[in-house]
Amino acid sequence: MKLLRYLFYLLFVIAFFAPMIANIYITQNPNETLKTYYVVIFKYFNLIYYAVLIIFLFASFKFKEAVIGGIIFILGYLGFIYFYNFYFAKMEAQKKAEELNAVVLSMDKLKDFGSYKLLYKKGFYVVVKKEKYDHTNPFGYVKDQRR
Repeated sequence: MKLLRYLFYLLFVIAFFAPMIANIYITQNPNETLKTYYVVIFKYFNLIYYAVLIIFLFASFKFKEAVIGGIIFILGYLGFIYFYNFYFAKMEAQKKAEELNAVVLSMDKLKDFGSYKLLYKKGFYVVVKKEKYDHTNPFGYVKDQRR
């Protein structure tokens, strides 16, 4: 049980400070993929997340079961974030892309895609359709052919 308690404290410190350290690191890093991951994921590390972590920390001083509950909460919450934003989002985006006859891209690849129409966004993935260029002249303008 003592090993589990130490594991919980280690996970608590990592889970508590990792979003803060990631905030400092990613804002200084020029890698756009990391910044996109950060924008998608950071919204889940809010006040409720920190409140539940602190409740599990103080409960672990008195109750043995809180240590196991805290470990399950931390690993379960991180697993939820991963599966919801990456795995399930990709599956849903692929399903929408088949329905709409479009392309699935990750958000960081959009700048390389050119002009597009955004059809669906979930997590880290988007469904886009390439816009076709219309060659008609605006306002019914007809080019003078007499020259």
